[in-house]
Amino acid sequence: MNCIIIDDDEFTRKDLEHKIKQTISLHFVGSYPSVSDATCDLMTGTVDLIFLDALMPQISGIDFLKTFTILKPEIILMSGDPLYAVDAFEYDATDFFNQTSEL
Repeated sequence: MNCIIIDDDEFTRKDLEHKIKQTISLHFVGSYPSVSDATCDLMTGTVDLIFLDALMPQISGIDFLKTFTILKPEIILMSGDPLYAVDAFEYDATDFFNQTSEL
């Protein structure tokens, strides 16, 4: 499963990237600080899974979720605020990850 990370926090991206590379069923494609930086990979249609931060400058993960209509990749929405879990499932995210717990 091809996956990318979109999160404005560099430490979170690096930590998650390390864990993805240790997971046999996941293929790490790229890591980006914003949705706009991930556009090239997203446009190829080869991304199966996105680890997406709920709160980022410019375009939030929630706003990004609102843009999908059909044929979207699996989304794992991430936030330190568990209230975003409701938003995650409202916009048909696959899962919600509470970042206050250990990655």
